[in-house]
Amino acid sequence: MKKLVRRGLALACLLAANAVTPSASAVVMTFNNFADFQAATQGLTVETFDGAPWVDGSNPDGTVSLGLTWTAETDLFADTSVSRSGTRSISDGEIPPSDNLEQINAELPLGTRAIGAFVDTFGENHGVRMTASSQSDSLLGVVEGPMTAAGSFSSFLGIISTGIPIARVSFVIDGDDITGNNFAVDDVHFGQVAVAVPEPTTMALFGVGLAGLGFARHRKGRSM
Repeated sequence: MKKLVRRGLALACLLAANAVTPSASAVVMTFNNFADFQAATQGLTVETFDGAPWVDGSNPDGTVSLGLTWTAETDLFADTSVSRSGTRSISDGEIPPSDNLEQINAELPLGTRAIGAFVDTFGENHGVRMTASSQSDSLLGVVEGPMTAAGSFSSFLGIISTGIPIARVSFVIDGDDITGNNFAVDDVHFGQVAVAVPEPTTMALFGVGLAGLGFARHRKGRSM
């Protein structure tokens, strides 16, 4: 019995040590399936851009909505011509920069660990790539979606970081001779909590409980 108690206490200590080690449970996951992303998250905020503080047209200085700060390589548009839900999406400007890079950027609220969005390439033969980085600009994850049919928003991009928070993301489309509003982003899901498995601290407490139960039984047996 003593050996069993010692093993239980050793296991509890090991679990507790892992629970306080930041890198022990740090994981970055990428998603191209919205249902899978939903299953791994809870309590996220959804930005549909219907309440974004701009009118149709260019907004070169960016805009802040629901704690997200949006900018673009050229201009931002609150696009009413296409949306996944509601009446608006967000798109980049009509004139691409000289390197033909179309890009939309977002600064995220502090502590964000999950972000996902639907993208539409307006029928262009290109995919959209989402890149997530930390506050120190360290790359956390990259996910790319396939070409979508015009107006379909059938491509979903999602990233979860259970360790280092996601500070910013960028949506990029690459290609030659690109003109016009070539992709849009809508229905952005983001938040601080992404929970799919028990926390290590919970497992550690469970182990301590088992060890305590074994020790109590051992003492009861001795007192009899």
